[in-house]
Amino acid sequence: MQEVALKTEEIMERILERIEEETSEIKVIVCNQDNLVQRMLGVDRKALRIILHREIERIYESGLPTKTLTSKQRRHLYTLYERYGEVEGNGYITNIVEEMRTWKTVD
Repeated sequence: MQEVALKTEEIMERILERIEEETSEIKVIVCNQDNLVQRMLGVDRKALRIILHREIERIYESGLPTKTLTSKQRRHLYTLYERYGEVEGNGYITNIVEEMRTWKTVD
């Protein structure tokens, strides 16, 4: 009887060890996938920041000669700038937008 109990205990220990090994492997896989997702999100944020930066510059360049914006450009500018701030934009764009806020609106 004691021998059977020892064998059962050995089997249970092996099962627990195997479960721990499998769990560790799963944790590594999940961690690697999470790192990959974080890197992909970083690339997406960078691409979005570049696109928003360029669009704001385009509005700036089109209005610069007369220092005026249409109502549509102004609305579009504020929407872009708000989104740009969400992706951690830089001071250069902030300065451009601050300057454009002083420009006249024409329709």
